[in-house]
Amino acid sequence: MKYVSEKNCNVLSRYFVSLLFTFSVIFVFVGCDIGTKTTINTHMNLNDTIEVIPNFFSITHIKNPGVAFGMFAHSENILRYFFIFFVPFIVITFLVYNLKNIKNKMERLSYILIISGAIGNLVDRISNGHVTDFLDFHFKTFYWPVFNLADVFIVLGVGFLFFISLRTNSNRGKLLKT
Repeated sequence: MKYVSEKNCNVLSRYFVSLLFTFSVIFVFVGCDIGTKTTINTHMNLNDTIEVIPNFFSITHIKNPGVAFGMFAHSENILRYFFIFFVPFIVITFLVYNLKNIKNKMERLSYILIISGAIGNLVDRISNGHVTDFLDFHFKTFYWPVFNLADVFIVLGVGFLFFISLRTNSNRGKLLKT
């Protein structure tokens, strides 16, 4: 009979602590996203605006039945449902599965942010039939599309991954030249 060594127990223990921490952070981020959307839905009427910083930032309550920036919002075809439900599910599954292989803390944070944002928007879409957006940035006559915290998480996560890939490719180039 084989016994589990103390070293193997420590490795498993660290792995589960790391996993527990990762999913706790995801839970907190998703909670913040859902909490802000619930607050907006509870305390603001649809299309209401609260000006926070004049001519720059407002809280505006809108419903987004589409995907990013309202794409496919008014189409009733299968493509819309594919992008609204199937793609986020596949992305979340892929990223969660690959979390175990990530050692770089910045890359792990990137995955956590993307997973959190995807889950937050998916939960909102499943429970309400749309995503609640409310962060409204504008300057004079230029208005950026209204978005939410989940969108911020996704953009930050993708941005961090892009930065990591640039840095990694830059270091590879230096290694090849020496």
